[in-house]
Amino acid sequence: MKNANVKLRGGASRSLQGFTLVELLVVIAIIGVLIALLLPAVQAAREAGRRMSCANNLRQVGIALHNYHDNCRSFPMGVIESDATTSPSGMRKTWTFVIYPFMEQEALYLSFEPATATSRVYDDRADWTRPGAAPITTYQCPSDPLDAKTPYLPGYFQARGNYAGFVAPHAYWNIQEFFRKSQWAPRHRKHFFSYIAGTTFADITDGTSNTMAVSETIKGSGLENDYRGCILWDNAPGSALMSYEAPNSRSPDLMWNTLYRQEMNIPKGPIDATGANALGEQRAFARSYHPSGVNVCLADASVKFINNSVNLQIWRGAATIDNAGCPEYDPDISTVAEHPTPAEPTAIDL
Repeated sequence: MKNANVKLRGGASRSLQGFTLVELLVVIAIIGVLIALLLPAVQAAREAGRRMSCANNLRQVGIALHNYHDNCRSFPMGVIESDATTSPSGMRKTWTFVIYPFMEQEALYLSFEPATATSRVYDDRADWTRPGAAPITTYQCPSDPLDAKTPYLPGYFQARGNYAGFVAPHAYWNIQEFFRKSQWAPRHRKHFFSYIAGTTFADITDGTSNTMAVSETIKGSGLENDYRGCILWDNAPGSALMSYEAPNSRSPDLMWNTLYRQEMNIPKGPIDATGANALGEQRAFARSYHPSGVNVCLADASVKFINNSVNLQIWRGAATIDNAGCPEYDPDISTVAEHPTPAEPTAIDL
């Protein structure tokens, strides 16, 4: 800009000069740098808030489990009123569903009609108002971007959520082993969500503060037949998790390949391209969209954030109720491992 002479009182004058283009660009650049520095802090603060909200959800789940115990004298089984040997089409109500009355969802729970609707809560073809298809807020982690109203099979609708229970420390799911008539069922009694009988406080000899009950899972990819996060589904992935891999492992989840035939390699939830060959080979590991770890609800209803770098031995052992922090399986062949001298319970504080 050209200089402008301004006449002052007393006859004196001075020269005023505006910003040059270069100076204006420098100011804009400085503001841009400041915004760039501030943005990660804002995002981190928002994620901290989302993680806290997620932890509060898990805390509510833990309190509901305790209220269920007070009412029924035990924690819920992994699946209620189901038997894979004698009644494969039984009620199959998962632990996530039976605690609805203790999460201010009694009306939704009572709306299930086993006489006229499907006997499986999760197989709901009607609409999003049915109990098996209606997602509830408490089961939603705000960091997960997938909509809770995402069909899991063509024509089927199921409530999705982000919290599943620990049923095993080994590498894969064998649904036949978990039901009460199976010859292998007794060894699965060592996990918080047994499929034989409800766990009681007395059963948790490792201590409730050293035993993991529920952790985070992702709501899938949004692709057809990706039924992860369908927490009313009684298989894995669904309401069940394995602790064989640490949180957010790059080892893929496996889904029954007659349903799922797509490869997924999303960072938070890879899936094997071929899928599981049978129901006995499904598996799911703890996952979340929080940076560096997952929230976990312990058996005492407290919530802790567990880092992805957790000691794997402790992580696996913490999924059981009475093995003093040591996994009781050879995870590759799923046989009982001997521990002649049990170790002391290992805390999962890291």
